[in-house]
Amino acid sequence: MSAAHEGLDLLNAEIARHDWRSVRSFHGDGSLLPLAVRRLVLAESRDAAWQAYWGIDNVAMVDGRLSQSVGPLTPTLLVALDVAGSEV
Repeated sequence: MSAAHEGLDLLNAEIARHDWRSVRSFHGDGSLLPLAVRRLVLAESRDAAWQAYWGIDNVAMVDGRLSQSVGPLTPTLLVALDVAGSEV
């Protein structure tokens, strides 16, 4: 198994660990966040990364205010950073 594939497996496991629909966000619930995190990790351009970032920012935080969804988002982003680092 390649390091990239293994990293994505770790990210998917971390995402699956959380009940995203049960946490509040500024977009209702946190169910949009897993896809946005995956898009951020898999972004192949700066524009794609920015679009993914805004998909996270506009759901989890607004004007410096954090929603309940940042609880599961934080450990998920830590795994995502490690996975993205292995992709570079």
